[in-house]
Amino acid sequence: MAIRWDKERVRAQAAEEIARSDPGERALVTFHAFGAWRPWKVLDAVNHLLSRDCFVTLTERTVVVHDTGGFRRPGPRKRRWTLPRDGGFLVEDSGRGSLASHVRLRLPDGAGPLHCDVAHFWQPELDRFVNELTGVPVG
Repeated sequence: MAIRWDKERVRAQAAEEIARSDPGERALVTFHAFGAWRPWKVLDAVNHLLSRDCFVTLTERTVVVHDTGGFRRPGPRKRRWTLPRDGGFLVEDSGRGSLASHVRLRLPDGAGPLHCDVAHFWQPELDRFVNELTGVPVG
């Protein structure tokens, strides 16, 4: 089940963390992805058990993936990946579903893709994210 985060607080926390770690960088769009998983070559059920929620932030130069802080400390916490902003290469797939939309991001160094499910509450942010990177709306 997706958590309905306070968007303004999440945006402010993501922008603050990015400004602290990368001075001069500015967050453009942030969204919550639930069930972010990497499709390893094991059983699908194990993948979903190991999945984690994250926040994905698009900046002027990079895409930053943060772990969530959970219920006690909501919002973006530990930085998991910093990916170069290369939309044609970074976004493998995106689409809309009946319950949630999704985006699949290619991780560097052959680590495989990061599949992120996005609740409809965050759909405008996902649309802007994909459009900014690829120039194509979520399909």
